[in-house]
Amino acid sequence: MKEKVSIIIITYNEEKNIACCLESVAWADEIIIIDSFSKDKTLKITKRYTDKIFQREWPGYSIQRNFGLAQATSEWIIFIDADERISSLLADEIKKGLRNGFEFDGYYLLRQSFYVGKMIKHGEWSPDWKLRLVKKEKAQWAGPRVHEQLLLNGRAAYLEGPIYHFTYRNIGQRLKKVNLYSSLFAQDATERGERVSLRELAWSPLERFRDGYWRKKGFKDGWPGLVIAALQSLEVFLRYLKLLFLNLSGSEFSKKHNKVV
Repeated sequence: MKEKVSIIIITYNEEKNIACCLESVAWADEIIIIDSFSKDKTLKITKRYTDKIFQREWPGYSIQRNFGLAQATSEWIIFIDADERISSLLADEIKKGLRNGFEFDGYYLLRQSFYVGKMIKHGEWSPDWKLRLVKKEKAQWAGPRVHEQLLLNGRAAYLEGPIYHFTYRNIGQRLKKVNLYSSLFAQDATERGERVSLRELAWSPLERFRDGYWRKKGFKDGWPGLVIAALQSLEVFLRYLKLLFLNLSGSEFSKKHNKVV
């Protein structure tokens, strides 16, 4: 007997991405949208594909995805982002597994990213395996405000077909994410009681750039590879800079002088 699969997508102002994403998963048994009160045409578009649309305030990635998991009615779950597409090869693999029965409890999917129209084949973005296909009863999201993890209580394997990831359309969009993610990291680190040194602030961004651009051969992707490595380095610098400011704002000096650095 064929098993069923639910698609879970979290959205906020995704009118430029969501239609193509939903077209790639239209074959699924159930599509669940968790929207954080989009102000564009996201909901109007999603209503063409599903009536399982939930709107709720943004509580963080893990909590939002777990809410979607709780709404699903299928045995199997696929988590996908609005700027991703499931390839026809991957769709065929999943359909076959649903018909014949999957051997494992979860599957890693290969995400192939495109940056300003170019497929990225090197650097930090490749290869990029993500645990995205799981048995509902075996999985749960956990982690900080950003870079959350899907935890699996069971065995996992790999599928061949890729997920296509059509990432940032321009530099400005990427810079907004850099600013957001670095702020979330600093907040999480502060709550964990972490501190940063000037050496880390200076060295870590350089090490991140060297790792992505030289060790992982990001230079082979041409100027997009350079931009990716540079902005990854910038994000690390801003993480530690913001953490340093938060460290100082809670220091005895700051309290004594009644100021936030």
